[in-house]
Amino acid sequence: MKRAIPALTLASVLILTSQLALAGSATWNLNPATGDWNTATNWTPATVPNSPSNIATFDVSNITGVSLSAAVEVDGVTFNPGASAFTITAPPETSLTFSGTGIVNNSGVAQALVVDNTPSLFFTNASTAGELTSITVRPGSPMFDLYFSDDSDAGSAAITNKSTDVEFQFGSGTRFSDRSSAANATIINEAGAVYLGGGTTVFINVADAGNATIMSDGSSALGIGSTSFTNSSSAANATVIANGAPNSSGLGGGTTFSESSIADSATLIAYGDQLGRHSFGTTVFKDQSRGGRAHVEVYGHGTLDITQRDSPGITIGSLSGDGLVSLGTNNLTVGAGDFDSKFEGTISGDSSQNGESLTKIGAGTLVLTQPNSYFADTRIHGGNLLVRNRTGSATGTGLVIVQGGTFGGDGIVSGPVTVGFTTSGHKAALLAGTSLATPGVLTIQGLVTFNNSHAVCQYGFNSDSSIGAEFVAGGVTISAGSFYPFDSGTTTLTAGTVFTVISNTSASPISGTFSNLADGGTILIGSNTFQANYEGGDGNDLTLTVVP
Repeated sequence: MKRAIPALTLASVLILTSQLALAGSATWNLNPATGDWNTATNWTPATVPNSPSNIATFDVSNITGVSLSAAVEVDGVTFNPGASAFTITAPPETSLTFSGTGIVNNSGVAQALVVDNTPSLFFTNASTAGELTSITVRPGSPMFDLYFSDDSDAGSAAITNKSTDVEFQFGSGTRFSDRSSAANATIINEAGAVYLGGGTTVFINVADAGNATIMSDGSSALGIGSTSFTNSSSAANATVIANGAPNSSGLGGGTTFSESSIADSATLIAYGDQLGRHSFGTTVFKDQSRGGRAHVEVYGHGTLDITQRDSPGITIGSLSGDGLVSLGTNNLTVGAGDFDSKFEGTISGDSSQNGESLTKIGAGTLVLTQPNSYFADTRIHGGNLLVRNRTGSATGTGLVIVQGGTFGGDGIVSGPVTVGFTTSGHKAALLAGTSLATPGVLTIQGLVTFNNSHAVCQYGFNSDSSIGAEFVAGGVTISAGSFYPFDSGTTTLTAGTVFTVISNTSASPISGTFSNLADGGTILIGSNTFQANYEGGDGNDLTLTVVP
């Protein structure tokens, strides 16, 4: 006689049969019974893709909201050409791991992933987030919910790290580690209204930001968006933006480099809306982090802060904008990569600064248009450092030392200037104006010293307009060096026409003469012959007078 199967046991068998999930590659059905990933009958064949070798394929379907009810790991997900626009959600207590190919989107439309409240989305083993992928990371605890590791990358995904306004809750976060890359992604770190409530992106352990665009928003309260680089990570070629706060009581977004991280060739932008003391975005370098050849831009009260960086400071590629640079006791070296840039903001330093505050290297040009308030030396090793300020001193209160390259402009500096500081073979030049073809008046309130045979006084004038460059100096010592004139015009001037080359405001006369321009000697410049007088003007200036 057959024994009856108990009703409860039969029901259990039916449920298990309907949800049989021997892992395997499968395609989401046109008409699935539910939106549950982990129900086998929603797939063809009737198996749940849940193995490192499995591919989950999506095509046209009448249910496009797919949610996990248990942890899933797949090689990848493929969206076929013409597939519907899906939203795949990993809710609390579940996770979705890509451990092979990652996401292949051939559908032509954006596909969305949503991760919620736990470490629930993982890209590993060189997997990619692919193209036309939107990933929304919702807040919760712990802070990070989206992970890239082991050579994986974010493709060109649009990632939003959501903020929270809930007290004692973290905003969401994305973490890149172990040689992973943000690739070409666009990442937004939202701002929240509570402490630590902002979205966060972190790079650690040799991860890099690729060519991504990453933006951290300022908060109306304390929950700023932030991007951090640490543990030998790199900003690579990314554009990393820190926005100012929407009101004066808020905090600006932040970008931070710490430990041995490097900005590399990234563009680092900090915005400030001049709303209050803390409302500006900041780019901060700490510890032994490096600037590489990064382009640093600061606007409004947006700030580059290197006060927490280990001595002696950092090197960057270029500096531009009208914001703020805070040195503390460190030095900022600008010009790696030979870039040209103009800085119209303010550089400030500590009164206890020693050594150097600002150093110009490389073949490019750095232009300073505003007074600055640092205290230690400004040194030029290469390229051009031009000052174009109308008030104050563009180089703070310290010395200006030209070891190589050119120091010039038509602005004002307060400290002494030494041209040709070392005995190296690098030409060191002083120029009044922005070029030999555009002469101007350079005002140096301290003593100007032409120190050795490598020092050059570059003098530009235009005989067509009778406009010549002029150096205004608070004393002049010519220990050695040469005079290099250039006429951008072609006119033969009237004999007796006088040009003041150096207007010496000191009561002491000019000490010494240039090696190729003796006192009373003549020099041919363009179509005109000039006679030099080191006692010209009011008796202690260097003048050139046209002679027959």
